[in-house]
Amino acid sequence: MKSDSSKKRRLVASLAAAFVVACLGGAGAFMLAGMEPADDVMRIEGMVSNLSGGGMVKLSLTVVMEHGTAGEGAEDKARDFMIERLRGTTKAELDGVKGLEGLKASASEGLKEATGGAVKEVLIREFVVNG
Repeated sequence: MKSDSSKKRRLVASLAAAFVVACLGGAGAFMLAGMEPADDVMRIEGMVSNLSGGGMVKLSLTVVMEHGTAGEGAEDKARDFMIERLRGTTKAELDGVKGLEGLKASASEGLKEATGGAVKEVLIREFVVNG
């Protein structure tokens, strides 16, 4: 019976050692992979603006930026850019999928300049055109 229990102990010890090696190896690979810091996420809620030629738009955005690039005042600069952009846009320019794609592209490029940051993605969370 002693041999059965010693076999079980050796098996348990071997499994525990394999587990520890696997964990340490995984942690080492994780550290070698070089974790990048999380992106900055800026939410711009409920912007309302008049449109050129009449009408209004309500817009909420999420702007994903590289870590550390959404400096102080970035949201105010982003709002200012977007309101200026929308005031120069007509309702017809915002119609349909192409209008929405154009707005996202313009927002992405303009927000890069306005915030001095590296904008990775602009997500439109709310978009309502009236008038």
